[in-house]
Amino acid sequence: MDPETLRRLDLRRWDQLPRTTQLETCQRVVEGVPGLEFRDLRQFTHGGARAAIRHAVGVFRFADRDLALVPGGRITLGLAGSVRAALRRVMPPASFARFDDAGVIDNLADDPVAAGALFTPHRVVELPPFLLEQAATTFEDRDPAIDDAIHQHCTIREERPGHTVHACVVDGDDIEAALAALCPPPWRLPTLDEWQHAYAAGGRAVFPWGDAWPGTPACPWWFGEPWTNVFGLTYAHATECTAHRSVLAGGDPDGWSLNGFDAGIVRASAYVMHATQVDYSRWESYAAAGVRRVIPLVRERRRHGFRRTPRTARSR
Repeated sequence: MDPETLRRLDLRRWDQLPRTTQLETCQRVVEGVPGLEFRDLRQFTHGGARAAIRHAVGVFRFADRDLALVPGGRITLGLAGSVRAALRRVMPPASFARFDDAGVIDNLADDPVAAGALFTPHRVVELPPFLLEQAATTFEDRDPAIDDAIHQHCTIREERPGHTVHACVVDGDDIEAALAALCPPPWRLPTLDEWQHAYAAGGRAVFPWGDAWPGTPACPWWFGEPWTNVFGLTYAHATECTAHRSVLAGGDPDGWSLNGFDAGIVRASAYVMHATQVDYSRWESYAAAGVRRVIPLVRERRRHGFRRTPRTARSR
């Protein structure tokens, strides 16, 4: 992609461009990816009148998949400040007090890995623009043969005497091969930074819709309802795969719960399965996760493969 088009795809600059320039830029994106088709430039808005986030999103089509254009630039990610302070700010006082008395808040704030959620640290990253599938799908939905092949070679473990648990035990190489099969060029999996940036869509509130607690008058959304973020991305899985070994990112409100707290979070939107947490249900975790692929728009020196857990994904 030429430098001028790339410069236009900085998130802050992109939102300030006139529509004619945005359309022209989308056409230049098509020229750089053979087989890519530009479909539409759509407007998405979230948040209240005083804190609304608005994006014009280029929607494309490639290999029967719909993709959104995600501008890059200098992007702020992760949770700034304490988890306790963030929860106190957004939770109704009665709910905060009830969960605080039960020890749930301290569990989240002091030991997020044990709570099943890991809040990535506050950081500023430089990201190039990329195309991202608007919807994620599971292994079984995308290619049933991959899921069948894994189950033919995995180990079925009996968890307790007399109680058989049909749990598929596989190693990292098997999962890496399965993910690679779903990502032939030009596809690849998103890095953790890319996934969080796409999920947050430039927002810095605790939730994608702002700081309002779900179910309160300031937030019309309620648990279990589908939603689309400000980049036009839909979320239907409790976790999604990333390019990093043992890292699943979380963002499905349908699976949202306070104990998990692994979904609906903008500034802490990564659910991380460390190697110490991976047990007999490892393949089940990946089989249930969504796969949402990236087409990079900038030539990369090396392919973002299935790598080890990044340090930025670890508990603070």
